[in-house]
Amino acid sequence: MGRGNTDKSDFQQMVLNLLTKLSQELDSKRRQMCEISSNYENIVSQFTNPSSRLHPTSPPVSNKGDEDFHSLVLQQFKVLSEELGSYRNELCDLKNSVQQNFPKPTDKNMDADHSAFSPRVTSTPYNQRMCSVYYRKPQDYDGTSSLMDYKCHFEICAHLNNWTSDEMALHLAGSLKGRAQKVLSSMKVEDRKVYSKLISALEDRFLPPNQSQLYRAQLKARKRQSNESLPELGEAVKRLVAMAYPSADCDLLNILSKDAFCDALCDDRDMVWQIQRSRPSNLEEMVRLAVELYAHRVAGESNKGQLRGIDLPSQNRELKDLKKLVEEMNKSLNTVQKQLMHTQQPDASPSSGNRTGKGLEIRRHDNINHNSKQQYTPRYYTQSPDKNNWHNAPFLVVPIVAIM
Repeated sequence: MGRGNTDKSDFQQMVLNLLTKLSQELDSKRRQMCEISSNYENIVSQFTNPSSRLHPTSPPVSNKGDEDFHSLVLQQFKVLSEELGSYRNELCDLKNSVQQNFPKPTDKNMDADHSAFSPRVTSTPYNQRMCSVYYRKPQDYDGTSSLMDYKCHFEICAHLNNWTSDEMALHLAGSLKGRAQKVLSSMKVEDRKVYSKLISALEDRFLPPNQSQLYRAQLKARKRQSNESLPELGEAVKRLVAMAYPSADCDLLNILSKDAFCDALCDDRDMVWQIQRSRPSNLEEMVRLAVELYAHRVAGESNKGQLRGIDLPSQNRELKDLKKLVEEMNKSLNTVQKQLMHTQQPDASPSSGNRTGKGLEIRRHDNINHNSKQQYTPRYYTQSPDKNNWHNAPFLVVPIVAIM
């Protein structure tokens, strides 16, 4: 543990020494630049005084006119540009030498300290851009995503990295994988280094022009999925329209995209009507309106269960009166039914003056005289009596024969 701390302190001391040396050299270069600027001021002052010289090696100023004056100015600017360019080159060489001679850490605990002092510096001639370039690596392409989207992403990365056409071809070939990587094996070796030919091969494989009918059929059958958001639906519709109509202009693509988006929302005609009523100018505005309408609808549905009940005394009183009236009517109906049952029941005792006649007697089953020798054929009474009456038990119709 003590050995690691010692190495770390030595490494930090070495870094500080290198930075001190670098600052000293930068100060010397800064002083040189100050001298160059002072010389420039002297040159400007000498232009105001024709009797003086612009530079120790320059010829005396003549009064031949504006042509001599402009030629001297251009000559001095050329000298200053060369000196400034040499200064820039020396500064870049100094940075590169510091980066190359920078010691590498031997302890893993010093990786963080070393990474803090290791910038990536790229030097170019003074007439080109000179700055610290941070490499922007494009993502890999496997053929599953949209080729148009990846092409835009790759060209932006190439612009940030200042790649040439040949470098773009090499980096694009190195970014392919999976199904897209198989395209390289079908190309010639010299065509793999040409960016335009490599893009054409990828378009023929993943974006063929003869599949516009297929994309039109997919666009016609495109509907919103259950778990699909409205912005995702808008992007999918826009991509399908661009692939289905590759030769259409922007205005026509905008109209087709709006119609296809409304067709994809065919299950929600109310939303489509409200969107068309607003008359959006493009697909992005239509998607924004759809999102707002959907948010208002969800908020309204969530607030339905939070409504408070309202007590109406007049309605409650009327409801109680109606219930009471119904109960009274039920009681009256039961009374009428009982009276009807008593009215329909025949007399069980035979007439006193007609002892020899024959008739029918309705008796309960449990009151039948089983000791009688009279033969009879029992049968059940077909009409069911009232449940509230005592005639709930089954009845028997018994023929009575007078005994002399």
